[in-house]
Amino acid sequence: MSLRCETRCRLLVLALLLALTPPVWASEPASCGEPMPDLAGSWAMIQFMPKVANLPLVGQATITAVVSLVVEIEQQSASLIMRDTYCHTEVLSSNWVLSSQVPDTVVASFDPPARTATLYETEEGWKLDQDWHLEIRGCTLAEPETEDLPVSADDPRVFDSDGDGHAGFTVPVRALGIIGGDTYVVQRLRYRTVGADVSVDRIEGPLDWSSEQIVVDASDAFLKTGFEEWNDPDPDVHRFFMVRPEEDAGCEEALSILEAALIAYDRP
Repeated sequence: MSLRCETRCRLLVLALLLALTPPVWASEPASCGEPMPDLAGSWAMIQFMPKVANLPLVGQATITAVVSLVVEIEQQSASLIMRDTYCHTEVLSSNWVLSSQVPDTVVASFDPPARTATLYETEEGWKLDQDWHLEIRGCTLAEPETEDLPVSADDPRVFDSDGDGHAGFTVPVRALGIIGGDTYVVQRLRYRTVGADVSVDRIEGPLDWSSEQIVVDASDAFLKTGFEEWNDPDPDVHRFFMVRPEEDAGCEEALSILEAALIAYDRP
């Protein structure tokens, strides 16, 4: 049989299978037989967001932001509204010559809009999809999704979001053990979750995200040097989990859960 004939035969078989297979919308939804979980209330959330960066004088390093939040969930049937309070960000680096720590006072100044999510039932159990969520930090954009971020502290769109007298929000950085100071940055963060596993006291799954950050000013000229960065290509390290404490969650509980998560997290 010629290659052309073999290809035509395969296409005919595929077309026949498609014709005999009912469309997804015509099928009964899969069911796990479990009642819809009641998720309303207070939760602690931990997010893992790793990037790979080519750093000046340092080389390639993995930098992971590990973020803790308190999340208040409102539930109406399968629809969820999530309201976040940021608590702490731990910045992990695979290279000892670079360190960074976002002060809790800066993290607490973030004021994110509410997130929305939907529950749905599968044969494996209940799942959760959170819609794309957008946060703009340190500046005001007329078109938040598409407008370029400011590149200078003099840009009128930049404001002092953490109230320390400097443009944007402040991120202290130390490099090579000798160069240290503060960077003043603006940021656009997007993230969503798809197919997260759900139970009444735990939600966990992959985290799909992107982040743009611009240093609009710095206390040391070296710290204004730009560098190339991209999300870690390993999809398994981009993830989140949420835990419902026995009592209403606060930042103290979220930080305790974060410390336990960092012990278990084996990849910076």
